[in-house]
Amino acid sequence: MVTFSHAEDANSVLAGFTITGGNAGIYCSGTSPLITSCNIVGNIGAGIELHDGSNPAITYCDIVSNTGSGLAMLDILGGRNIIYNKPAITNCLIAEN
Repeated sequence: MVTFSHAEDANSVLAGFTITGGNAGIYCSGTSPLITSCNIVGNIGAGIELHDGSNPAITYCDIVSNTGSGLAMLDILGGRNIIYNKPAITNCLIAEN
């Protein structure tokens, strides 16, 4: 499993890896990394899990055959505020999750 959780931005790049066998393949909390050319397959939970206003750029990735959803986006409700996750996804395959 790969974790981005300390305000990483687009200068934090995960490129060319196969991520498999984790609870969530990639976990992001309040971050906006670049995830590119990765295969995220066969994880027990979601392929990519987003929390706390994460806005990663996800490009040229295959997110396939994970037990959970391909991409899980969990909102935070706090009083009148809702914090959304807003990934930018281009040229990716998300299937069979």
